[in-house]
Amino acid sequence: MHGHVFRARMGRVLREEAPDVLDRLLDSGIQKAGYDFGTGFEQDVSLMSRRRVFEAALRRIVREQPGVHFRSGVRVAGLESVGGSGVPRVVGLWTRWGNRIAADLVIDCCGRRSASPRWLEEIGTRLAVNHYQSCDLYYFARHYRLRPGTHFPSTTFPDVDLTPYGIFLAMGEDKRHLLPGRRAVED
Repeated sequence: MHGHVFRARMGRVLREEAPDVLDRLLDSGIQKAGYDFGTGFEQDVSLMSRRRVFEAALRRIVREQPGVHFRSGVRVAGLESVGGSGVPRVVGLWTRWGNRIAADLVIDCCGRRSASPRWLEEIGTRLAVNHYQSCDLYYFARHYRLRPGTHFPSTTFPDVDLTPYGIFLAMGEDKRHLLPGRRAVED
């Protein structure tokens, strides 16, 4: 439920590789952060949204692509690969119930708790880079929805205020939500 500012590299990759996807994310109500990346990077954008809204919009877009299949609720137990010389090639996965699912591409979006490093080891390879770093950041969110007919305040989002006891961040999000802000009513 927390707001996110997605890094500009993601915005650049979408702009260069899938501009239609970037346009659809923006059309779904996801906001652009007001960053100035400097000379030569005028077209770069960071997106602001609640992660759940961003992922749902992206999922709808990807689901429409031919040959893409989502299988929710399926627990993966490992990868299927073919050998040969060099690095094994992943050709599918095994479910917890012993079913094989063939795939041209397997994407793991499980984050730092992913079992992929173990699964890759099991097929005789490993991640090129596997780096975890403690963040020591805790944050709390409060969401507001703008009243009908109002607009985001005239400030650059995200707007940050550093204090001795915390960092306060106000950012415009998706679908006319603000985290946190003035001239808004609590959602």
